Amino acid sequence: GVFGRCEQAAGGNSLMQHGGGAFPPTLLAGNVFSSSGTTAQMLNQSGGSVVIGSAYASGSSSQASLSNSAASYGNFTGGYAWSQNTGTADVLNQGSGSFLWAYVATQGAGLARTAGSGAFAAGRLQGNGTSNLESLGGGSFVQGFLNAGVGRIADLRCTSAASGGFAQGSVQGNTGNAAIQASANGAFAQGYALNGNINASANGAFAVGFASAANIIASAPNAQQFGPGTNTQSDSLSVGTTMRLKGTVGIPTTPRDGDMWVAGGFVYIHSNGTTRKFDGIDI
Repeated sequence: GVFGRCEQAAGGNSLMQHGGGAFPPTLLAGNVFSSSGTTAQMLNQSGGSVVIGSAYASGSSSQASLSNSAASYGNFTGGYAWSQNTGTADVLNQGSGSFLWAYVATQGAGLARTAGSGAFAAGRLQGNGTSNLESLGGGSFVQGFLNAGVGRIADLRCTSAASGGFAQGSVQGNTGNAAIQASANGAFAQGYALNGNINASANGAFAVGFASAANIIASAPNAQQFGPGTNTQSDSLSVGTTMRLKGTVGIPTTPRDGDMWVAGGFVYIHSNGTTRKFDGIDI
């Protein structure tokens, strides 16, 4: 079925469409409006998909869009995309079995998207700059809140770009760029990014915490980073920038103060630039 209100004014473009896939769509509903040479669009061309939304655009440089692309099946896309004067706003769903629900309000860029089998994305995007909430891999999961004030830098991303990745949290670029990203297979990134990045960029990596002036980075396989700091050692747990525990036998690739590990049945620590063996009597 198709429901909705489609309106244009003063040379504007407006479109509400369905069909074009292997199967007829189950639902296309919404409210599409455009004005003054702008484009507002609702599009459903895939079998079994549902689009519910409201796309509004006003101004000479504006565009708003809600869509399910061709060759996508069993999808659901929610929405409300708003754009005026200087920006475009999109709510997209392009993957099999994907689910997306997003509110996008922008006067510059803006995007919410899923692309891939079984992906899920939710969120709210708002800002005067580039905003991205994406789920790009099979089985990926993204959920978040992105915001930027007027005149602020808004390069905001809550992204899961690999199979089984997980990214969740609140992203606010009040005075600088901010991001939450899980960009490798089975990676996990979660927290509050305020003018900082939370990034799990290796298979099985884990990054969590509050990133304000400093980043939270886990960039090695099975590396875990709690709080501000960077962990480049695989199979290790790092808390902040001072304490790190290596979970496999052998010395870390580059020992740093606060490291602990096991070798030859003994526990070693690296402290004040020196590696010491703990034998129960002396260190």
